[in-house]
Amino acid sequence: MTDKCMTVHQQETAIELGGQASPRLLLQILGIVIFGAMVAVGKKATMNLGISGHSALLWLSVMVAGRAFIQRDGVGFALGVSTALWGIPAGFNHSLLHNIGLYGSTGIVLDLAARSSLLDLRRPLGAIIAGALAHMVKFLFIVGKASASVTAKRFVLVGVLQSATLHLIFGISAGLIGYGIWRLFKPRQCKSENSSS
Repeated sequence: MTDKCMTVHQQETAIELGGQASPRLLLQILGIVIFGAMVAVGKKATMNLGISGHSALLWLSVMVAGRAFIQRDGVGFALGVSTALWGIPAGFNHSLLHNIGLYGSTGIVLDLAARSSLLDLRRPLGAIIAGALAHMVKFLFIVGKASASVTAKRFVLVGVLQSATLHLIFGISAGLIGYGIWRLFKPRQCKSENSSS
């Protein structure tokens, strides 16, 4: 019975029924853990410039690149959860549940963008649009949470419209940077795919 294999997520990734995962799946899981750590470090390393949304240049760009590298349904959400978990030792200011909601919802947007036939994170326009949408969802998550609490946040003080505009600009920039990271380190096999299209 251990010789039989099954297909997972419409890809030809085989998982032995005996319980051992294929090397490709293990590499994807390792990638999620590593990219999640890099996103958390990027978020924590951001200097507090007082500009709403500027930290996306470091954390969201890595998340976009990670989702572009690991082409599998649900990886964006998994990156968000990984980021939230790495946020514990990194010292994120919010609870684990808050961070899972924040970065998980951002990752879901990247997953949805990656599934779209119009948006490909491995193309500049797709990465830009996905980055902008993901950062705006993060912004709405924060605005929604802030409006439900009495705590005043910096983005509320500078004005919601101005903050939304900054989030959009930094989301676009992060998407483009994420595409650049992917392009710089993309696997060689993808070069032949891109040259034929």
